[in-house]
Amino acid sequence: MPTTSHDQDTDPQLEGRTVSFHQNSQERSTDGIKRRGKEIEEELEYIDQQISELEEEEIRQEYDAQDVEKELGRLNKLQEDSPKLGDLDDLVEKAEEKLDALETILGKIARKLVKLEERRNGLDGEFERLKNA
Repeated sequence: MPTTSHDQDTDPQLEGRTVSFHQNSQERSTDGIKRRGKEIEEELEYIDQQISELEEEEIRQEYDAQDVEKELGRLNKLQEDSPKLGDLDDLVEKAEEKLDALETILGKIARKLVKLEERRNGLDGEFERLKNA
């Protein structure tokens, strides 16, 4: 006697296969979540490292900018106090150019830090959702 689809649905052998399929599906889903969680953790570590390096570079650039500002102030004072020394405009101009370049670098670093922080926050949120899944 041929089995009908209704008979197949209640067949104990099929039920076991269905349960097994669901368990395997859940295991694959859990493995996928764990794998993605690990990927996120690794990316977060990388982002933290990049943020630390950029913050260190930002500090170095700020010190360089302070040094240039001090030198610029010294040159301006020297030029005011000693007109006999001649024209220091070239030195002042070079110092101002260097200061502008340092400020540009600091701006780029700040933008990179913002992007990394935004990415980090997004990954933190995704990681929390995965943990709660």
